[in-house]
Amino acid sequence: MRKIIRLIWLLVKRVANGFVCAWDKTDIFFDPVNHESTLTSGIIHASENTACATVLNDKFFPYFLVFLKSVRLHNPWLSLPWLVFYSKNLSPLSQFNQNELSNLYDKFQFLEINEEKYRALAGQTPEHMIPALFSLECFRHTEFDRIVFLDSDMLCLGDISSLFTLRADFAACMPGRDLARKRRLAGYRTLSRGVNTGVMSIGRKYLNESVYAELFKHPSGAVADQDIINRFFRFKRVRYISPDFNCHAEFFWNDQQRDPDVRLLHYAGVKPLQAPDLPKMKIWFEHRQRFGLA
Repeated sequence: MRKIIRLIWLLVKRVANGFVCAWDKTDIFFDPVNHESTLTSGIIHASENTACATVLNDKFFPYFLVFLKSVRLHNPWLSLPWLVFYSKNLSPLSQFNQNELSNLYDKFQFLEINEEKYRALAGQTPEHMIPALFSLECFRHTEFDRIVFLDSDMLCLGDISSLFTLRADFAACMPGRDLARKRRLAGYRTLSRGVNTGVMSIGRKYLNESVYAELFKHPSGAVADQDIINRFFRFKRVRYISPDFNCHAEFFWNDQQRDPDVRLLHYAGVKPLQAPDLPKMKIWFEHRQRFGLA
């Protein structure tokens, strides 16, 4: 009997999810077919209280340097505050590297995190993933109407202004390797099926101390902040963005047939400097050379 009830519940939930998707399709910023912004390319109409955010340390500094220059290259309009989260021991960022970044972009705000807040979560998280926990700091910044979180290990290949102008309380890309499913759900607002936290557009609804405190009630795991944020958003509605704004290099990038629609190429997993001979790393090294960083 319990199995029958559970099957009925799952069927009702699936139908309800489909209804939510169809009903909410009228308020999308990414076309689910073409994955293009409905805004004029290169023009941003974001609130003045919008910011970027990134977790950074000295180990990832070479990747972020290339990423920053690629963002500025393709998005010359960008002149928003950029929060950089780091900590003394768990994610150290030297003063020298902070100064170098400030010389390149004067809107950086370097924020040292109180590590004590993260001690319990750090004990549940693989050591190399501990810095990723600091993306949770985004949710406590009540002074902004929207924060766009961007991982440090990405390469920007096009205009990303749409991320800053979404009509969504929370938006991110679906996780996993099913590219067809990611594209199918792009643009829809529906009950969360999980997100990849490498790129997040967080609206005012979730930028408050109450949400920040609630996040710490959820356990971490193998993928750190992604585990926590997915547990928090379970049974909540999220907007799914196109995978072109968080393209997993390891799963989807074909250097022989470079997809011109990809805006953000994400080197989650193996990094370019770890495996420079892999074909998927070629475009990153081309940009590094172009920026005079080789």
